[in-house]
Amino acid sequence: MATSARSILVVEEHAHLHNGHFPVRAPQLAEAYAALGYRVELLTSHGWSRAAEHHDPGFALRRYRAPARWLQGRLSQTTLLTLLGVVEARACRAAWFRNRTR
Repeated sequence: MATSARSILVVEEHAHLHNGHFPVRAPQLAEAYAALGYRVELLTSHGWSRAAEHHDPGFALRRYRAPARWLQGRLSQTTLLTLLGVVEARACRAAWFRNRTR
């Protein structure tokens, strides 16, 4: 069932942190795109620390897959961590396209 709504993927690796702008600004951006009619997914490395406060956000919340979360805790090079984020973002988009054509 294909939909004509445009989609966007917002990625925030630090949305699980309790302090700072990370758990606030990325969801605000996602909600703004949803209000404009986009189909929005927020991809985080370890979830969203403020998810309990928002029972029905205007976007889908996704986490890195389990092997990526495990690997992320063991990597220290910024380049490899960035590559891991890219791989997870591409996997998220690929899953969306597979589900879209069903």
